[in-house]
Amino acid sequence: RTNMSHASGITASPELVEEFSKAKEGKEIRFLKAQIEDKQIVITERGNVSGDEKSDFEAMTKILDEDAPSYILFRIDEGPKPGWLLALYVPENSKVRMKMLYASSRDSLKRDLGSSSFVAEMHATDLDEMSYASYQKSTVVSETERLSLMSPSERMRAKESNTHIHTGVSKSYVHAVKFPMSEDAKAALVAFKSSENKAVFLQVEQSKETIELEHVMQEGDFSSIKEKLFSTSEPKFLLFSHAAGGSEQTVTVFILYCPEGAKVREKMLYSTAKAAVCDEAEVQGISLDVKLEVREASDLTESELVPSSEAAESSSVPILLRPKGPGGARRGMVKLPGM
Repeated sequence: RTNMSHASGITASPELVEEFSKAKEGKEIRFLKAQIEDKQIVITERGNVSGDEKSDFEAMTKILDEDAPSYILFRIDEGPKPGWLLALYVPENSKVRMKMLYASSRDSLKRDLGSSSFVAEMHATDLDEMSYASYQKSTVVSETERLSLMSPSERMRAKESNTHIHTGVSKSYVHAVKFPMSEDAKAALVAFKSSENKAVFLQVEQSKETIELEHVMQEGDFSSIKEKLFSTSEPKFLLFSHAAGGSEQTVTVFILYCPEGAKVREKMLYSTAKAAVCDEAEVQGISLDVKLEVREASDLTESELVPSSEAAESSSVPILLRPKGPGGARRGMVKLPGM
């Protein structure tokens, strides 16, 4: 099991906060590159506006390291909503500790710099992903999310300026606002993406309505992961990688386990929070090949852990699959839409 702190304790340096504040007020700075040094996030590169947004973005990618993570603060001045993009660049061959630190420090960086400044976010694990085309498909920060992260004074300024959100690309993650994911959980997903974690178990903290890390497994086969999933009667989410029949090709499986005997409130919370977990996995670059909802151990078999080719051929028709139990009765496993 991986031990993770509840917070990285890393904050934006005073110099970064000051320079970003000046960059927002002026029009000369196009981007700032920031990295973690001595438990602070500091500026390591900067670039001025020298052309249009696309050409400056391409120039920015040339200063990225192939094996060192960084944050990029990039000025957006084209489109209906100007502001700043927060990009998290974490190469696949980065050290695992650095991957976890950068992932778990992203939210604190946003707060330190003023969450209302950012109108879009993206995450990349290689230079090809860190492209202007990828930015255009990146996560647009929803109005609800921005307001929830603002201080009272920031909310007041936002209302006075009648700010709105560009909704031209991708999706706004409304569910993630109501069910934010803890830094521990995000770090576990980063380690999962880099194959350091075999399985990640997540739970909803009902009192705070947050998604928390319950457990990680760095190794294990299908049987041991299944045993852990059903070791308690508490609902939970599970992400794990699976190679069927000894195949070298693996699939990423997402499971919502919500037993029949769970309380109504638990069922509602997990049903709603499911989208937030899937959205965060997508932000971290994790493609969920198989999505299942199970109620008991007999619902989960290895034969179900195969992406549905029929769903891939028909993206407009949701697929719901309830396998037959004894006597032809339908059991509680559901293959979720989007397969």
